[in-house]
Amino acid sequence: MVGSPHTQLAAALEEAQVPDTTAQGVLDINSGARLEALQVAYAVTALLATTALFFTARIPRTPSVRPNERLRPPPRIAAVRRTFPRRCPVAAFSP
Repeated sequence: MVGSPHTQLAAALEEAQVPDTTAQGVLDINSGARLEALQVAYAVTALLATTALFFTARIPRTPSVRPNERLRPPPRIAAVRRTFPRRCPVAAFSP
């Protein structure tokens, strides 16, 4: 079935031989429920975005390091770099 969900539901109700008054009631309820679900989804998204704004206050506005200081890796990473050279020849890994 190709088309909007409203059209698909109407076709399914017609195929199931649901009376017209009942089918119209089902379509009205479905339309209202879809609108309400969309409004709730937008409200939840807005609430999460607003909550996220409060957490951005903890992001520092200035760098934690002076520009002329060089960042050094933690000791464990430095030990790994000493163990494994940065550039390994590709031939060393071929069979």
